[in-house]
Amino acid sequence: MYLCSPLAWAISDPTAPPGASEKAQTETQVAVKKARVPRLNAIFFNSSQPGAVIDQQFIQLGGSIKGYKLVSLKADYVTLSRSGKHYTLRMSNPSIIKVVP
Repeated sequence: MYLCSPLAWAISDPTAPPGASEKAQTETQVAVKKARVPRLNAIFFNSSQPGAVIDQQFIQLGGSIKGYKLVSLKADYVTLSRSGKHYTLRMSNPSIIKVVP
């Protein structure tokens, strides 16, 4: 019969090099912090369907992409919100095209 102490689970890998577990935790934290914010491709001001193209996908004002909600449209930027934080996405090479009906 084998007896296992709950403390045995807390012991790190004895064959791992010194500091290996701390390095793995740090790399995971950095990856979480560097989550990519979506990229703005275009902005559409249309009275019936205003929105933006974000990460090559059209999103209506009030719609969502990857957990980000499109909350505001301006001439050269949009505002997204996620988890109570606001993010401003700007056009990298803005150009304004006027569509005449």
